[in-house]
Amino acid sequence: GSGDFSIITRSGFVSNSVFFDFISPSFLVGDASSRPLLDTQGGTVIRVEGLNWQTDPSRINVTVGGAPCPIMPLESPVIVLEDEAESRFSLECRTPPGQGQDVPVVITRGGQASLPDFAWSYAPPSLASVDPAASLPTTGGRITIRGSNFGISGVVRLPGISVQVESWSHDTIVALVDAGEGAALSLEVDVAQQRSAPLPFSFAPPLITQAPATGPTVGQAGALIVGANFGV
Repeated sequence: GSGDFSIITRSGFVSNSVFFDFISPSFLVGDASSRPLLDTQGGTVIRVEGLNWQTDPSRINVTVGGAPCPIMPLESPVIVLEDEAESRFSLECRTPPGQGQDVPVVITRGGQASLPDFAWSYAPPSLASVDPAASLPTTGGRITIRGSNFGISGVVRLPGISVQVESWSHDTIVALVDAGEGAALSLEVDVAQQRSAPLPFSFAPPLITQAPATGPTVGQAGALIVGANFGV
């Protein structure tokens, strides 16, 4: 915080006022490459270190991407004074659900906020399976994608084919795929400009259920072929 202060003597004389401002809390950033990627569903315990905090957890708040990161342990939060001469402190907190790279982490001491530390990122989406993987009719239909770190929202991509999301969670996506055709298409998920590795996806192959058994050896003749998955 900040404000004006003055000195009052025992006899009641008041000095001139002088503006005073506490140094804002800050982070020791360090090597960002060694920091763990955060799980998009939350719950990753991270350790942060910085200057000019306090050991009173009621005066310290940490946010990740604007959402609270509760100080650990939850039952009795602890902030450690690492070096009194440097006014260096550390704490651990449990991250909230989120998504994206370079997510701002901010520590606030008594309402006075630090500059953001952008050295933290949530993990990119990872695909484990798609159902059906190779039998969706070429007329289109519903697919279920399972994996991890899908975040709060995103986009499902198939080359040249529209995909509409029906439901989205951190580990399951249900989507409607428009009509299409092809095999070993690259199915991908984008979350906050982080793209998954592709997963192969195929439409069902053509299936003939009815066709002429014989035909002339010369000239031209029409033939009716009935089946499914003839493409678009």
